[in-house]
Amino acid sequence: MCTGGRAGLEAAKSEHPDMILLDLDMPDMTGFDVCRSLKADPELCMIPVLFLSGSGTSADKVRGLDLGAVDYITKPFDDFELRARVRAAIRTKQLQDS
Repeated sequence: MCTGGRAGLEAAKSEHPDMILLDLDMPDMTGFDVCRSLKADPELCMIPVLFLSGSGTSADKVRGLDLGAVDYITKPFDDFELRARVRAAIRTKQLQDS
């Protein structure tokens, strides 16, 4: 877990996670900016990104998905649904990696 976008990008570079759960509102960068940076990096671009945000506007959902996120979940969210979507993203990543 990271407290900001820059820290999240650094953690992604060093840890290469199987998936990234990303909020739109962060202190130093927007989630959109972080996603754009991840997708522009050849080493990180295949990591699935799921947005988890309080903003449920269609424009934000479309923008997040157009930037390369695999899913966009709005708050408040159902714990079971969130876990299922995370499992689906990780399953897809594992299939891509094999």
